[in-house]
Amino acid sequence: MSTTCGAYHLEALRRQQVLDRKQLALQRLAQKEAEEQAHSAEQAARLERQRRERIEAKHRAQQEHLAALSGGEKRKSHKTDRRAKSKQAKSDAGPKAHKVVYKQGPITRTHLVEY
Repeated sequence: MSTTCGAYHLEALRRQQVLDRKQLALQRLAQKEAEEQAHSAEQAARLERQRRERIEAKHRAQQEHLAALSGGEKRKSHKTDRRAKSKQAKSDAGPKAHKVVYKQGPITRTHLVEY
C-alpha cells in the first residue's frame, strides 16, 4: 500500500509542477504585455509631441513671413520663383539629352542639327 501512496504523491507533485509552470508563463506573458503597452504609449506621446512641434514650427514660419512682408520687404515675383524652380529641377535632372532636329537647308538639302 505504501507504493501506491507514493505513486499518487508523485503524480500530485508532477501536476503541481505543471500548474506552477503554467502560472509563471502567464505572469511572464502579462509582464511582457504591460511592457509593450507602456512602450506603445511612450511612442504615441513622442509622435504627438513631434506633430505639435511641426505645427508650431510651421506657424512660426508663417508668422515670420507675414512679419517680413509687413516690415516693408518686397516680395519676389512669381515668375522669378518659377524660373528658379525650373532651373533647379533641370539641374537636378542630370545632363541634358541632345535634341536632334532635321532642318531644311538653302538648296533643298536636309541638314542634321544638334541643339
